[in-house]
Amino acid sequence: MVSADLTHKEETRFIRKYWLESLLLVAAALFLLSAIGGRGLCMVFQENIQRYVQPFDHKGPIYLYFSAVPLQALPWLPIFIGAVVTSASGWKKLDTNTRWLAHVRGTAASMLPSQPMWAETIYAWESHQSQQEKLKAWLTNPGVSRIAA
Repeated sequence: MVSADLTHKEETRFIRKYWLESLLLVAAALFLLSAIGGRGLCMVFQENIQRYVQPFDHKGPIYLYFSAVPLQALPWLPIFIGAVVTSASGWKKLDTNTRWLAHVRGTAASMLPSQPMWAETIYAWESHQSQQEKLKAWLTNPGVSRIAA
């Protein structure tokens, strides 16, 4: 009985010591199995490249977008108008470098939802900025939401 109890304590100590590594190993194995057996890369290609040449989920004509896109953007119109008014009122007071930074940030923020690769690049760039540069960038374009602050 005593030897079984000692063996159990050693096993428990071993499990407690390596439980996180074991869990990560199992999670990595499950992820790799799903990545190898799944249609992940095929779907990425289909969603980002093939849909422009041969649409698979939207068979309607191109002019359907002229009515659908404005309706989908309608709830965000008040925020957009407020952002334009706020940005335009202080635009002439800014120096050239700050204007350029605001333009780049606004352009990047509008493109980020379309390409996750750009989001990762912007995040890597922002992580190397100082706090003062981040604050300046935030204040120069207040109407655009930030993904990584």
